[in-house]
Amino acid sequence: MFIYYICYIVYMKKKLGLALAGGAAAGLCHIGVLKVFEDNEIYINSISGVSFGALIGGLYCSGYSAYKIEDIAKQTDWQRLLDFTLPINSFIRGRKIENKIRDLVKNKQFNELSPRLVITATNLDSGSEVVFRDGDLTSAIRASIAIPGIIAPKRINKQRFCDGALVDPTGVLGLKGKYDVLVAVDLSAPFETSIKLIKSKITKENELIGAIGNNIVGNFLKLVKKNIREKKFKKLPRLLGNTVETIFDRLFTPSRLMNFFSGSISPQMVDIVLRANQIVTNRLYNLNFEIVKPDIIIKPKRSYLGWVDFENVDEFVAAGERAAKKALPRIKKLLK
Repeated sequence: MFIYYICYIVYMKKKLGLALAGGAAAGLCHIGVLKVFEDNEIYINSISGVSFGALIGGLYCSGYSAYKIEDIAKQTDWQRLLDFTLPINSFIRGRKIENKIRDLVKNKQFNELSPRLVITATNLDSGSEVVFRDGDLTSAIRASIAIPGIIAPKRINKQRFCDGALVDPTGVLGLKGKYDVLVAVDLSAPFETSIKLIKSKITKENELIGAIGNNIVGNFLKLVKKNIREKKFKKLPRLLGNTVETIFDRLFTPSRLMNFFSGSISPQMVDIVLRANQIVTNRLYNLNFEIVKPDIIIKPKRSYLGWVDFENVDEFVAAGERAAKKALPRIKKLLK
């Protein structure tokens, strides 16, 4: 792939910038777009990535082909990368994710990448957009994928950084005015389509919430139960102690404890939060596309795929491929 980019620099006159948007699992669509670019020898001068788009862009610019990234996505057990922690500033610590990224990109710096890469994140302390262009690649990716409240912010030089989608879910601002042809991958959806998808996914969102509860509250309960067993139950007659212990285990479960302290998490609450997020995201998409005006917008259709459907790699990749193939004639025409 490196030789292809040398050829691009030498022979191609027009520079192509590609913006890879955020969207959690929907970001897997980017793999399909990159596969079509590779197959048709569309060489990219620079990639801008935000959130999951930063991860895909980081892998690609580190030297992985789109096909290899697809293999990585299929082989990765995403749930095993979730290192749950006490919910002080997030549910997930993020160290396992960061270690996995660092291992994949082989600890590269930005100046070692080809094509060039920029990554957008949000500075939690200043509220500003930050575009990483140099330094440690892993730290920049980890910062951009830190979903507020879910994955802990990334600290870099005493500053806290989180999901770049808070300021630019499109990724286009990092490429503003620098390329002859700017292509953006749009992972947004019309509001009504998004709401139908949200309603169909509320069960899955609650499964995620349940997993968080079982890991965090469950670990806490294990410590409490162990302490009580050692100090209280052992002092009781064996039969009585076993009976009390069984009742205790059944009464005090992670879900019961979560409901006791915070009330049950209703589908209506999930619906409201996701609706609000969708409204803000769509507004930012429209605003940023109005500011930058990409030459071509590739918009994968994924009517039944949600932000936590990481197991559906094939479907996401296929959606990206279909959309990129549709845009291919226009891209080639602009690059002439």
